[in-house]
Amino acid sequence: MIEVYRLPANRERPSTKPCAACTSAAANAFVQAAFDELISSDAGLSQLVRELQKNRLQAVVFGGWTRDRLAELLTGQSHPSRDIDFVSSGSPSVKSLFPPEAARNPFGGVGYDSLRIHIDAWDLPETFLFRRNSGPVEFDRLPSTADYNVNAVIFQPSQFFDESGLLDLGAGEALVQKKLDFMADEVAQPRFQAARSVILAARLGLSISDTVQRFVRDVCSTQSALASVTTGIENYCPLPYRSEALERLRTLLSI
Repeated sequence: MIEVYRLPANRERPSTKPCAACTSAAANAFVQAAFDELISSDAGLSQLVRELQKNRLQAVVFGGWTRDRLAELLTGQSHPSRDIDFVSSGSPSVKSLFPPEAARNPFGGVGYDSLRIHIDAWDLPETFLFRRNSGPVEFDRLPSTADYNVNAVIFQPSQFFDESGLLDLGAGEALVQKKLDFMADEVAQPRFQAARSVILAARLGLSISDTVQRFVRDVCSTQSALASVTTGIENYCPLPYRSEALERLRTLLSI
């Protein structure tokens, strides 16, 4: 059973306005070039792309990897990605295209460490909030299921579509305004997400919304929960940002 935290219905909502600079032809070309470069330098990823093409599956890159490319475009600074998330539509299941050693995750997806990057993938209907709630199962609705506003973006690579494209539902605006907020109203794995919020804020130089601050304080209300969140930061935050992330957590909890 996956624990889910329901955010208040009256919370302030993040902007879903697309960022013009992040959906321009130049932005699209920038992200496509980065994707092409990653494929050319990672044999495991290249093999997955070929398998997706051979089976005529469409797949988008959802969230973090695309977010990091937009951050690079906007700031001119490097934002290395630790993983890349694919969401696939069609048959067979994308899980059948992964090597036997790939690990299954609690959300119905599969992942493994390739040469340069960790690859995660799942079938579009298996998207966590699609399974929990009714509504059309479409790529265009994926950004609205993101955990954070900075992740509310998908990239459609030219390898799987007639032409490449970016669909931004507020990720670019969040990066421009430098403010982290929740996108979806349901937060899976609250302790993990409490750690992730301060990690993202430290990595991307973001302020943290009141909603996220209240969430983190609520999640960390016991010593065992605080220890779990702290351990999550220590284990998953890139070393250059770890001290800042831990300090952000301490500051947030002292307010």
